Amino acid sequence: MNYAKKVREITKEKMLKVKGTSHAFDHIERVCKIATYLAKREGADVEIVQIAALLHDLGRSIKEPHQKTGAKVAVKILKRIGYPEHKTKIVYKAILYHSLGERKKVKTLEEKIIWDADKIDLIGILGILRIFHFRGNLFSSFDYGIKKWFRLWINVYKMLFTKTAKKITKERYKKTLRFSSDLKKEISLKDLRLK
Repeated sequence: MNYAKKVREITKEKMLKVKGTSHAFDHIERVCKIATYLAKREGADVEIVQIAALLHDLGRSIKEPHQKTGAKVAVKILKRIGYPEHKTKIVYKAILYHSLGERKKVKTLEEKIIWDADKIDLIGILGILRIFHFRGNLFSSFDYGIKKWFRLWINVYKMLFTKTAKKITKERYKKTLRFSSDLKKEISLKDLRLK
């Protein structure tokens, strides 16, 4: 059985509930493509990485905390399709630890690749748009959102685990830094050169 193909079908259907959000199926597909590339370059188990990537945000279609909910549902899905239990345990942890706040718990190469692939989708122009689309209504104010951007999300690149992730994301990171610099100028009105 092609487990990744089956998981993709299941995930695509379940993610219809969050269509139009920054964590919809198109995000999952991007993460899966990035994770597959990283797995091949870093020597990880490609099948495990693909399955974990496809399931990593499934919890968003159910309830928060999405990583815990998603990891539990992933185990049920994988058991139902007959996926090997020892591989399911690896997928479970990769999903459980893929969130930004769980970085310190990430240990295995597969976990690192899922973490990196998910975060790469937060870097660059697309990442900036995704963050403000997702978080915009959760910020207590626009100013708070901007401050949080400068304090946290601009540094995601520096948090990546794998050399391959850093290498392929370098240009996106440069775009992020340029955006950040331009944003600071606009906030301070320096870009207008008012005298």
